[in-house]
Amino acid sequence: QAQALSAYLGGSAFQTVMDNPVTAYRQLVQQYAKDAAGKPVDPKIASQEAKAVFRAHPVSASLSGVGPRLIGVGFKRIPKFGILLGFSFFLGEGENPGFAAATAASILS
Repeated sequence: QAQALSAYLGGSAFQTVMDNPVTAYRQLVQQYAKDAAGKPVDPKIASQEAKAVFRAHPVSASLSGVGPRLIGVGFKRIPKFGILLGFSFFLGEGENPGFAAATAASILS
């Protein structure tokens, strides 16, 4: 069970790191969507500003916020995968959770 939990958590962490540049870009566009006075800015300008940040600092912009997101993955996924594997164990499914275990994990977490 511990190996399956580690594999699930590793997959979630990998997905979070791979999706992070897209999430960081989206957040930068939202950040630049308003000017200093709080008035909306043309979306093309906000997108250009975000692209300029990514061009100037590609690695740091891509990894922006990945630490808190990985902590969030732990807090969110450990209970979900624990419930999933716990129910699959009690239902006799082993490390191959079925529909009932997945439904229980979805409802209870």
